[in-house]
Amino acid sequence: MKITNNFVGNIENYSTKDNKPSNQINFTGDNSKDNIIISDSEMLRAHFGVNSPADIKYQIIKDKRDDSLAIQSIVKLQAGDLLVLKIDEDTINELLRGKDGKINDGYVKKFISIFKQTAENLARQNEADLEFYDSKMHEESNTITFDPKAVCLEELANMSPDGDFARNVVSRLDGKFKQGLARALYTFSCEDRMRLSSKACHFAEEVFGLSKTDDGYDFSEIARKTNIVKKADYVGEEYGKSDVLDLIKHYAKTTSGSYDIDYIEDMLDLMSSFQVYVPVSKVAETVGKYCSDSSKNHDAILETMIKLQKSDYPLSDDDNDFDTIMSFCFDKEGNFSQERAQYLIGLTDAINEYIDSEMEDFADYPAYLTIGKNAITEYFALSIGEDGSFKPSLDVNEYIDKKMQG
Repeated sequence: MKITNNFVGNIENYSTKDNKPSNQINFTGDNSKDNIIISDSEMLRAHFGVNSPADIKYQIIKDKRDDSLAIQSIVKLQAGDLLVLKIDEDTINELLRGKDGKINDGYVKKFISIFKQTAENLARQNEADLEFYDSKMHEESNTITFDPKAVCLEELANMSPDGDFARNVVSRLDGKFKQGLARALYTFSCEDRMRLSSKACHFAEEVFGLSKTDDGYDFSEIARKTNIVKKADYVGEEYGKSDVLDLIKHYAKTTSGSYDIDYIEDMLDLMSSFQVYVPVSKVAETVGKYCSDSSKNHDAILETMIKLQKSDYPLSDDDNDFDTIMSFCFDKEGNFSQERAQYLIGLTDAINEYIDSEMEDFADYPAYLTIGKNAITEYFALSIGEDGSFKPSLDVNEYIDKKMQG
């Protein structure tokens, strides 16, 4: 699948009479009789402008050399950018044809509208970045109060799909390091503006994929699906897996041919906290085991899983430590207890602190983990009464210190 698109650029003096082209090309739907080859984006720019979503128009183009079809349109952003969008035949056949096999006018316009909205959002973020880095690279300071390498490592440890790693690092630096990094990121943001169109196309394509059903498309919750694509891209970049979303969709498909958006979000939220890559099949199994049919405590369960994932007992394809420890959050009837979960995370935090401060040889790490896991098991055994009620009486930190020392 390939989508070709070109960034035309900001046009300072672009204007047309009454905001309409004076010599407009006949842009129509799938019944166009005026299919022509458009070889030059400049010619499109001179004849066409888009001022509102209602103005979404496109042209079906047939290549006279091989009779292949393409769809071409221009989108004008509020900032003045003109983006040329060209969708090739493979994408048309996969996403934009109706059950009758014809190019569906509604699908094409929806694709372009998602492309446009995404591009608008990306452009606004890009402008904010340029403004931010411009201000930082002109800040005067001769003081260096932070170690740049330490700052980067700390921010990497705290990085999340919704965070802003680069801005956070620049904000924390001083002097020449701040100015130098801000200048480099300003240049990168300028270059990133040139990738606006390809990024918007990627989002539109993936959102369409998430919206597919056996009967056509379900275009509800577009913003939510767009956020899923953003998070999937983050996870893919973290672990070098460009097909993360496709793999997740395989496990999230429903009987109606649509996708369980809740399930996909849960999997991505958990994967975003991973330190090492875990196969999607394992993630899907784990999320299904703990989060399905638990709407009452869903958020608390997922939050606990994410915290546990960041402990010394993360989800792994090599052992069952995660499941063993996670099971202590549930009573004998299988009901989730937030109190149990809070104590569990307190125990794992205490173990993590002890290992960080006391372990001298990494070869001893597996032994520390075993001692810690046994300590957790014993703590819950001592805290659960005969009637199954949870009544902890031991101080978590003191208990772990004693057990780990032993």
